[in-house]
Amino acid sequence: MNQPNHHQIATYLTNYVLSELVKYVMEDTGCGIEQAMEEVYKSPLMEALQDEENELYVQSPAYLYELMKGRWQRLRGIATAPEDFDYKQELASRYEA
Repeated sequence: MNQPNHHQIATYLTNYVLSELVKYVMEDTGCGIEQAMEEVYKSPLMEALQDEENELYVQSPAYLYELMKGRWQRLRGIATAPEDFDYKQELASRYEA
């Protein structure tokens, strides 16, 4: 049996993370699947997840959802943050000593 390559693993994990993010949005907001998918797929996190080089797909879906949810709160005025929230920078800053 052939071993999956890096791209196949990344695609599988990304799809899993995306499905979990959609579930979290639905549970948190009470919206339907279509709206939840739109929220996730139009978020800056989507682009960051699809970039295999930064390997966000290895993070837990719950952690990524908290990042995404925090961004929503900042954009809605609950806290302040720039419109172009940088997920790579946010993750890097959390791992710095």
